[in-house]
Amino acid sequence: MSYRNAFENRFEDRDVDVTVAKLGLVAAVLLLGLRFFADQPFLTVIPVAIGLACGTYLVTHDRVMDEVALPQFSETVAGYLPAVVVLAVAALVAAVRLVGERSLPVIFLTGLVGTLLLFQILLVKAESLSPPVVLFEIFVAAIVIRTTALFAVPGFVGGDIWVHGPVWVEGIAATGSLEPLSESKYLLAPLYHALSSLGALVTGSPRAGIYLTVGLVVPLSALFVYGIGAMFVPARWALVATALYAFADQFIRWGLHVIPTSLGLAFFIAVLYFVLKTFYTDGEGWVAVGVFAFSLAIVFTHQVSTAVLLVTLAVAVGVAGIRDATDASGWQRSTLVLGATFLASLVATVVSWTLAPWTGGGADTAGEGFLVRMLGVVSETFVEDAGFLNLLSTSEPAVPGSSGPETLLDTLVPYIELFGFALLLAAAVVGALVMLRWRQRMDATITVLAAGALMFVFTFGFNTFGITVFLPGRWIAFLYVPLSLVAAVGLFHVVSHAPRGAMVAIVLVFALGYPTSMVVAEKATLDDPVFDDRYARTAFTDAELAASDTIPGLLSAGTMADVQTDHPYWRTFHPLEPAEMVTLTVDADGPTEDVPIVYRSYQATGPSTFQYELGEEPYPSTDASYTQAEVCSDGRNYVYANDEVLLCTAPSDSEVSDE
Repeated sequence: MSYRNAFENRFEDRDVDVTVAKLGLVAAVLLLGLRFFADQPFLTVIPVAIGLACGTYLVTHDRVMDEVALPQFSETVAGYLPAVVVLAVAALVAAVRLVGERSLPVIFLTGLVGTLLLFQILLVKAESLSPPVVLFEIFVAAIVIRTTALFAVPGFVGGDIWVHGPVWVEGIAATGSLEPLSESKYLLAPLYHALSSLGALVTGSPRAGIYLTVGLVVPLSALFVYGIGAMFVPARWALVATALYAFADQFIRWGLHVIPTSLGLAFFIAVLYFVLKTFYTDGEGWVAVGVFAFSLAIVFTHQVSTAVLLVTLAVAVGVAGIRDATDASGWQRSTLVLGATFLASLVATVVSWTLAPWTGGGADTAGEGFLVRMLGVVSETFVEDAGFLNLLSTSEPAVPGSSGPETLLDTLVPYIELFGFALLLAAAVVGALVMLRWRQRMDATITVLAAGALMFVFTFGFNTFGITVFLPGRWIAFLYVPLSLVAAVGLFHVVSHAPRGAMVAIVLVFALGYPTSMVVAEKATLDDPVFDDRYARTAFTDAELAASDTIPGLLSAGTMADVQTDHPYWRTFHPLEPAEMVTLTVDADGPTEDVPIVYRSYQATGPSTFQYELGEEPYPSTDASYTQAEVCSDGRNYVYANDEVLLCTAPSDSEVSDE
């Protein structure tokens, strides 16, 4: 049966790619104007990246494919590169071991590993390039980058992990049942917690159990990125896609903050692989089993991941349906496989979300299931909060007595962090334009492009209208999967069609700038931010963890419930409470309420967050810093202290535990 049909012929003899590129260029100029109406770095980065990409494509799309390859390493140098990469990774481990943390030199060494990998992939001759060897290097680097960060700190890294690990995973391991999840929305999505608790039973530690199960699955899931890339481009460029994703800040983020999102992301990459493989194999048995199993695994792991899954499956089913409806040969088995998987996933989602309790905080929602309450929240958001450019500002209201105006470095920091994203997006736009003119496997191609476009809308489009109920900060990690794949196609095009000088410059900027920008970004350095005066670390010291272990035993349950401290330290004391209830409220003079307060020295030196009260509703602020004397004045009772942490209570508060 000939695959060419009306679905594919819609793109025949039409300059769809050129038309879209021209429209993209105009749209980029118009979007750039929004920067004057809202303070968001993305409103600069996204239009500039799209505009440069569309301009590049318009200049290069009709050039004859250049047979002159990139400058290439000699066979001798190429033979040593794998050893150099392994030595760099070993040096990374040694540096973290010696320093005891991921300091700035360690971060730059991490970026160097990424640069060496990209140079090896791009500049080694085809006959000397061994995909299995390079994949091994990528996965070793990915695992080491994450595990060195995780085990360099004494506790967990991140925020939500403090309820998933010490409360739920440890509780399941101790009780041998899912009872600890009975009041959680994860009651019917317990796969992460069950897997982690098994690891906890084997290792004797919830922390080690999580890191050595889910923590290893996440970086290894990038293997599916290579598998997807190999469906579209030669092995060299599939390796490029894998390396780009392995070093993406959002992928590193969910390898450090190991929660259900992390496992859902790993399963999603597998689902995307099997969905696209379904088109290539027309739904062979093993592929059908794979897409069905991993889809249900996502449903029973994480809610946001499930939403991404349903969007992707809906796109795939829609594309397959249009393809078959325009093909005289009728319906194909791949459509049935995808349709059945989508239907099963949708039914499982509706049932599990309906029965699962709501734990989203806010007003009293007793008796409401997760699905009912979530639909209410979504509708309320669209009615009350939606508005064009109703964005969350990146700057905070001025705090009296805070530091002066931003320096040049303060202004540049967001763009330094987003430089890697800009490169990835620009290459992906070029790649998308290239794929629009492809004449083979249009079903798989359009699925990748349409799914990526919808993820972009959920990540950035709704956010432009102030609609953040879909948690765009979680969607972006999933968006990076199609971005990395399509970016590899874009780089392939540039290397094949751009003038040699431009081609070399682009490759150098990518190899040198992309990994370094990604690994210094806030989301890739949760344990020890590079810009530590701007972003709070979400890992804690031995003294801080000792205090959080000891203080609950010193206070009665009633007094303990009133304890307040900064964000994110409150998570170690009140992991199940909403942040605004337990984050310390302050004004220009210090705390405003007579509640038990946990002070730590980081509140005076780091960008910890308080609820700042300035005449109206308190708002989160990192601008204000306070000394111990300001937070725990002499009139307060000093109940507990170590080298870094002090617990003080109001003079009238005597509710100290007798135990």
